[in-house]
Amino acid sequence: MSVVYPSFEMDSPTDRLLLWPCAAVLTVCMLAVVVLASWPRTGLPVAIFFPPWWSLDQIDARITQAGGALIDFGAFKGVVVGISPDPDFAQHLYANGALWAMDGSFAAGLCVVTSE
Repeated sequence: MSVVYPSFEMDSPTDRLLLWPCAAVLTVCMLAVVVLASWPRTGLPVAIFFPPWWSLDQIDARITQAGGALIDFGAFKGVVVGISPDPDFAQHLYANGALWAMDGSFAAGLCVVTSE
């Protein structure tokens, strides 16, 4: 009796197409992990991404309407750091025009402006 081992070579184009569903599932899982890991925590600083064409006055007004306070400016236009004791602060930010709100410690590299 002889043993035949499976071949892992991908010679035909159809074999390569079989990798796309795996890559898509892996991408979705990685995005889900990033979103869940970066979700803002209550009472801690939140990195908030607003449209870059908004003025700082507009951004400050939106954060205030969401029940928070602006505490720092980001390294990029439209990125700021805010804080609020409200557990639903992120949802209020989204309702007031924020593109994305994430845990401030997770996004420290994007939000900290170095002083020299």
